[in-house]
Amino acid sequence: MSRIRDALKRRRPSPALIVALLALLVATGGSSLASSGGGSSGPHAAKAAGPNGNASKKKRGPRGKQGPQGKQGLQGPAGAAGTTGPPGPPGPGGVPGAPGTALAYAHVVGGSFDSNCFNVGGCTTTGSTPNLRMNGTGIFCFGNLQFQPHNAVVTPDLNAGTSAIAQVAVTVLPTQPPDCTNSTEDIEVKTESTPGTLSNKDFFININ
Repeated sequence: MSRIRDALKRRRPSPALIVALLALLVATGGSSLASSGGGSSGPHAAKAAGPNGNASKKKRGPRGKQGPQGKQGLQGPAGAAGTTGPPGPPGPGGVPGAPGTALAYAHVVGGSFDSNCFNVGGCTTTGSTPNLRMNGTGIFCFGNLQFQPHNAVVTPDLNAGTSAIAQVAVTVLPTQPPDCTNSTEDIEVKTESTPGTLSNKDFFININ
């Protein structure tokens, strides 16, 4: 028995060895804990860090400035035609036209000139020698004009019921109109109610 006690006394670890063993035990236990998920990199740490694994997520910064406007796009196709709008109001009246080029004109009513005449004798605006003579029913002779006539245009007075003027003969002296026999008569106008039937009708005449 004394030998055994002596042997145990000789094999009792020293304090330094005990400290070294404790340090080894602590180091070994810490590694096991880390590998088994007990450390900061285990599932609990991942859960605390969030789905991205960041321990502390950064806060979102302020919104940036609006960018510049983009270029204008291409023009689209033309649309369908719209419906026709209502008629507009009548426009203002036009300005009076320039004076005509007729050398003379007259409105013949009942075989004489009325006030709607110019540059013919017997017109109420001139008071000169009459230029119109009737040589029977429906035959009007114009003479004693102050100019050389070249042609005449005759228009029936429809307001007076004139429906037809069969013949307008313009003859320059020395050739005499067939039914106007005076030497100074240059223009002959015949009016008819029906073809071939002479009748006194009102008309307008322009002489150039």
